[in-house]
Amino acid sequence: MRTKHIKITVGILALLSSITVLYAGGFLLVSRTGQLYRWDASTAVPFNPDRGMLGLLTNTEAVDLVAESFDVWNGENIPTSSLSFANAGFLSQDIVTEEDFSTLDTDDPDGISPIVFDVDGSIFEALGFPPGVIGFAGPEWFTRNDPFFILEGRAMLNGKFLDGNPSNGEIPGEEFLGVMAHEFGHYLNLGHSQVNGHFFIGDRDDPGFAEYGSPPIESVTFMFPLFVPTQAPATDDIRAISTLYPALGFPIEFGTIQGRVFTSNGVDQFQGANVVVRNVDDPFFDAGSMVSGELFRPLFTSPPETPVDDELRGFYRANGLTNGASYTVEVVNINPRFARGSSVGPLNVPVEVPGNEEFWNGEGETGETSDDPLDFEAIVPNGPVIDVDVILNEPPFTLTLDKFDVDNFRFILSVQSLISTFDTASGSDDYAAVRFSVPASVVAPFTVTKGEFFNNDDRTTWPRVLLTTPNENDQPDLENPLAELNDVVGPESAFMSVPFDVRRESFEDLFFVIQFPPGEAISAAGSGGGPALGGDADLDIGFREFVAGNLFSTDGVNFRENITSFETGSIPVANWAISLEILPDTTEQDGLEPNNDMATATAINFGDARRASIDPATDVDYFVFTGSAGDTISANVDAFALNSTLDAKLTLLNALGDTVAQNDNESQEAVDPLLQTVLSDDGDFFLVMESVETGVGGPEAFYDIHLNTFSPPF
Repeated sequence: MRTKHIKITVGILALLSSITVLYAGGFLLVSRTGQLYRWDASTAVPFNPDRGMLGLLTNTEAVDLVAESFDVWNGENIPTSSLSFANAGFLSQDIVTEEDFSTLDTDDPDGISPIVFDVDGSIFEALGFPPGVIGFAGPEWFTRNDPFFILEGRAMLNGKFLDGNPSNGEIPGEEFLGVMAHEFGHYLNLGHSQVNGHFFIGDRDDPGFAEYGSPPIESVTFMFPLFVPTQAPATDDIRAISTLYPALGFPIEFGTIQGRVFTSNGVDQFQGANVVVRNVDDPFFDAGSMVSGELFRPLFTSPPETPVDDELRGFYRANGLTNGASYTVEVVNINPRFARGSSVGPLNVPVEVPGNEEFWNGEGETGETSDDPLDFEAIVPNGPVIDVDVILNEPPFTLTLDKFDVDNFRFILSVQSLISTFDTASGSDDYAAVRFSVPASVVAPFTVTKGEFFNNDDRTTWPRVLLTTPNENDQPDLENPLAELNDVVGPESAFMSVPFDVRRESFEDLFFVIQFPPGEAISAAGSGGGPALGGDADLDIGFREFVAGNLFSTDGVNFRENITSFETGSIPVANWAISLEILPDTTEQDGLEPNNDMATATAINFGDARRASIDPATDVDYFVFTGSAGDTISANVDAFALNSTLDAKLTLLNALGDTVAQNDNESQEAVDPLLQTVLSDDGDFFLVMESVETGVGGPEAFYDIHLNTFSPPF
């Protein structure tokens, strides 16, 4: 029987982690044919504990805690699970060093599934793991062909969190059982789940949260990627382990909902959406999920030379539902924080759902933007309910550009969209309104100097052109504009400049609004004539940074893009173009300057982001925050990801100016810094940003820096 060895064990639990691994998701290992890997549950699943201590726990205490943690998943505690476990004997030696750990690697299966106790975290450190990683586990040897069995596994637990020292991230012993149970879930081939848990890291716009409210912390799953002190498996955990290791009667004696997720055309299946089912009478504790395309693994090589089933690309199934209960089905995004070692679902890095997060709503399910994402139809799954297909709504127009004009310190907020057609509606009150967010690098006060749009017809008189802010309904406030011009005319096929000169102290979003002539439909060049805000033009990419934005119309006009790829370069297309010019009062390119030393450091708090630049090339930027001993902090930088020229290095200093931690590249693939560490003292700490390469900097060497912590209780 041919086998394959995974060289890096998968499934990582961290206070905050982004370790690059092979797989992590609903299930770690899935064959090319969509079959789940599992241990042979006809016998007890074996494990081989280490001989040493785990933090302050004696070996006997650590082994007992391992056995207790495994038993969380057994058939006595979960009646729908067929699992049992057996201590198959100690390892031949105490694993104390990285060299000892390397002896566990073998060229062939040896019948050993080690549970390594890293007494003080030194092995984790030697292997290059960030300090917030509590443990890792996963399958190690498995068969290449049917039956798809796991033959051996591996886990390592970080005793640093049990050493009695709160300054390095202590976890109480009773909570560490949950850590172990999480890791042993990976050992059994469970991946991560974000059901309810993402609410507690600020991701609160799911349709389910809008409908049902705030979930209790007790409803977070064991398999949530970040550490939450849960004491027992959630319903989603129970259903997942029972799907892998079903006891007699599961899932056929329970309800099932299954279907596929499609893009707005209703034809192409979408992989990577989190499909959540919730009992309308118990929406947080009776909730389950599966990522669309969980069973679609085209890059996996087992079984070899076997075609994949493309019908699995957007497929999902929720097992173990309560017969007779009513469930809603919703499609939501995987939180972007859950990538690589913390990933949820089959994709190593999550992809955004191409449309609204939404409920399934039965016969009303369409790809049109008129499909209300909060409209739902409940399902009563007495047995299997199939073909519950979600068609994602056509995404709204959201492409705007935040362009920094490096020559004269102006910010040009502009929309440059490749549009050939879009839906129209006629009437005397048709408006096109573009919403702009003020860039983080603009410092108040500033002046909105002018707006520009492309006029396609010299016979057109635009009745109202105005600058305004959101009203109480978060729509353009047409009654109380900041500035307004009437009956605007200009030359054909040219940009029209509209002076505003509005001084702003607030960073509230802005709308640039243009009213179409009475009786005329909103139109674009090339779409059939009439007044148009576009022209046939070559699109010059230039230096641009993408930010979020939206088009609006007072009577529900939907703007539809047929050509959306900038990767094609400069091509003749109909060009929608609307822009605002913002002129900060300061002539400093980096509005946070001076912040070149500890005395002038810019304040940054947990949850904050700041934008700045390394300009001139000798510039060094300091940011200061206050932390407490035991805080696990994460500071990440976006520069390369924003098409900046900066190759950044990030250093953490304590109040004495001593280096605490430093990072250049997050990984071999990600060149922007990601710095994670546990604070050892109370007090002020300093993040120092600089260019890796001496002499490289300037206006285009800009970056965003984000600071987060997960130590405070949720």
